[in-house]
Amino acid sequence: MVGFLYKGLKPRLSGVFHTPQPQARGNGGHSAAPDLAYATSLNPGNRPTIDSVAPGFSPETQLTQKVGASAPYRFIISLFLLTLLLLSQPLHAQDHSNFFPILGGQRAGTSAYTFLKIGVGARALGMGGAYVAIANDATTLFWNPAGLVQIDEKRSMTADHNEWVAGIQHENLGIVWQFGGIYGIGISASALHTDPMEITTEYQPGGTGAYFNYGDVMAGLSFAMKMTDRFSFGVTGKLVDEQLAELHMVNTLFDLGTYYYTGFQKLRFAVSLVNFGTPAAPKGEYTYTDINDVQQTESYADFAPPTIFRLGIANEWLNSPHAQFTTSVQLNHPVDNAENISCGAEFSLKEMLYLRGGYQSNMDAETWSVGFGIHLAVLQVDYAYTDMRDLNNAQRFSLGWAF
Repeated sequence: MVGFLYKGLKPRLSGVFHTPQPQARGNGGHSAAPDLAYATSLNPGNRPTIDSVAPGFSPETQLTQKVGASAPYRFIISLFLLTLLLLSQPLHAQDHSNFFPILGGQRAGTSAYTFLKIGVGARALGMGGAYVAIANDATTLFWNPAGLVQIDEKRSMTADHNEWVAGIQHENLGIVWQFGGIYGIGISASALHTDPMEITTEYQPGGTGAYFNYGDVMAGLSFAMKMTDRFSFGVTGKLVDEQLAELHMVNTLFDLGTYYYTGFQKLRFAVSLVNFGTPAAPKGEYTYTDINDVQQTESYADFAPPTIFRLGIANEWLNSPHAQFTTSVQLNHPVDNAENISCGAEFSLKEMLYLRGGYQSNMDAETWSVGFGIHLAVLQVDYAYTDMRDLNNAQRFSLGWAF
C-alpha cells in the first residue's frame, strides 16, 4: 500500500522538490534563473501567496484566501472519518459492543452522567431541541461549540433554569467572547440538584431518618475558530462530577462541532459530537460477602459517558426586517438509547417577539414543545413548555444578554 501511494505521489512531488537544472548561458554556466525556476515550481501560474492578500478585505475573506476554498471540504471529510473511527471502537476489551451499535437498538440505562443529555436553553427546547445548526447564542456552548463564532455580538451570556421532572432542578450558565470576528472562547457551567432524600431499607421502607444527597456538576471551557467565511470549528473540554451519597465519580469529557454555510440562501448544516470520553467509575472500593460467607473487596464498575452524535440542517425561509421564519431538522444518535429525529420552527416579528414549536420522534418521554421569547435591547427572555407524557411536564426559563 505504501509503495502504491508513493508511486502515485512521486510525479507530483518531483515537481516540487526537484528543480530543473538551469541551462548554461555564459559566466561559467551560472545564472539567476534557478531561483525563479524554483519559485515557479512551488507556485505555478504565479498565484497569490499567503502574504499577497489584497488590502481592504475583511479578516474572514483574508482567512478564506489563506486557507483555500477546498479546506472546509477536506476538514469535514477528515472529521467525519475520524468520528466513525472513534465511534467504532469497543467500549471495553471484554465487551464486543460498540459506541456506534446497530441503528435503533435500545441501550437505555447503560451510561453515567445522564444529566448531560438534558437540553439547555428555552429557545432551543421550544424548538424541540433541533438546535445544533442554529446555535447562534450563548447556549451554543452546550449544543455545538462551533457556534461560538456565529453569534452577532462580541459578548453574550445566558442563564437557564429548568423545572425538570420529580422536583429535580437543572441550572446552566454560559458566557462567550469573540475576538477579531474569527475566534471565540466561552465558559460554561451546569448543575443538577434535588432536595436531600431519606434513606429507605428493606426493613424500613418508610425511611430510616437518615438522608443522602444526589447531584451533578459540569464546568467547561470552549474554543472556536472560523476556518473560512463559511466554515467554523469548535471544541470544548469539560470536567464532570457525579455524586450519590458518599460516592463521587469524576471524569473529563470533550465536545467537537462544525458549522457550515452552503451558500444557498442561509442554508447551513452542522455536526457535533458531545460528551465524548473514556468510561469512569466511582472512587473507592466496596465490600460484600460471597456465597461462601467470605468477605470480598472490589472496585466499582465503570460506565461510559452519554456520547451523542448530532447532525442538523437549518434555513431562514423568510428573512425581512419585519418577519423571519426559521426551520431546523436534526438527527440524534445517542450511545445509550435509540436514534431519534428533532424538528423545530421559529417565527419572529421585527426581532422582538418570537413564537416557537417543536417535535421529537421516537422518544419515550419528551414529545412536542412550544415556547416564546421577547427581545428588548440587549436583553432576551425565553420560555418553553415540553410535554413529558406520563411524567411531569417540563418548563424552562432563560435569560440572555448580548452586547
